[in-house]
Amino acid sequence: MSPVAGWIAEAKRNAKWLILFGIIEIIIGILAVTTPLMAGLAITMMVAIFLLLAGLSRLIGALKAGSWGAGAMGFLVGILALIGGIIMLTRPGAGLAWITWLLSVYFFVVGISGIALGLKLRPDTGWGWRVFNGILSLLLGVLIMRHWPLSGAWAIGVLVGIHFLSSGWTMLFVGLQARRLPE
Repeated sequence: MSPVAGWIAEAKRNAKWLILFGIIEIIIGILAVTTPLMAGLAITMMVAIFLLLAGLSRLIGALKAGSWGAGAMGFLVGILALIGGIIMLTRPGAGLAWITWLLSVYFFVVGISGIALGLKLRPDTGWGWRVFNGILSLLLGVLIMRHWPLSGAWAIGVLVGIHFLSSGWTMLFVGLQARRLPE
């Protein structure tokens, strides 16, 4: 079975889940777009917590390493993650500005990979939606970087919301189309 045929069979088998998760992503997108600063700060706090957890796990791993040489890099990375997490928790505005920059990189990668996947799936069902979503993600990355760092106050919430809306609609339409495919 070709990779494309496998993907189509998976989409058919999981059409209900694609539809459900598409609707959930659409709802999250609407919430993020209508409250962009709150969404941006919530994302910043989540990233800060993840950095703290990652830092702690790196420190624990470094302390359990067999020697100082084996654990030194993990210890350094753990300390840096902890410092980053603490700074983001205590200065969420600065954290939001840097997350805005990282988000632009994320959208570039998601956009390029989405376009590549969509073109690889062409002419099968849903390929156009994948390409459209990839192009939209790429454009969002450009928009964020163009106005950085001033875009930090609104961009995360609005652009992540738009991305969730686009991804949600893509999933919803692919799921609806996949349900109609013959067995």
